[in-house]
Amino acid sequence: NPPPKSPTMNHALSPASRGAELLREFDRLHGREILERILREQNPRKLVEDLPAGDLYWVVKKVGADECLPLLELATPDQWQYLLDLEVWDRDEINPAEALAWLKRLFEADSGRTIHWLLHEGNALLYFVLQKSIEVMVREEDDKEFEIPEGFFTHDGVLFLNALDLESEPFLRELTGAIAAASLPAYQT
Repeated sequence: NPPPKSPTMNHALSPASRGAELLREFDRLHGREILERILREQNPRKLVEDLPAGDLYWVVKKVGADECLPLLELATPDQWQYLLDLEVWDRDEINPAEALAWLKRLFEADSGRTIHWLLHEGNALLYFVLQKSIEVMVREEDDKEFEIPEGFFTHDGVLFLNALDLESEPFLRELTGAIAAASLPAYQT
């Protein structure tokens, strides 16, 4: 007689009971093992998307913020929002450094979806983070003597940006460039 199949491998389970079984299994595993287990699934995206946002948050915490990029890539925008709501707020204020760190993780996980999300559902967070992270100078069209200050960069020749934190500058340059490429009007507002 073959050994009985593990309940976690029984693909006939309903999504809710399958999710509960997987979460019990994950409770016994370490972060990297959880990630590898999810990625070995036949359809890892469906598995992650079917997890309640609170359960995905727990999995992300167990896997680790810097190792969770494959999970973020598979997650839904609603799951992202839940995660951000728990990770970037300090009491009743957004922590700009945490918000920027999580936006960077989302961008690294899936830049296209992140930009789309930031230009739509996440635009308030985007504007808040950029307001706290960059200095903006505007070159007027008729200003022939405009000198670009050291450290500033531009994507359109009109808005010149300077990261307030040098460590964040490479990501802010990449993020604002992707925003400008996706929607110049959104970038310029």
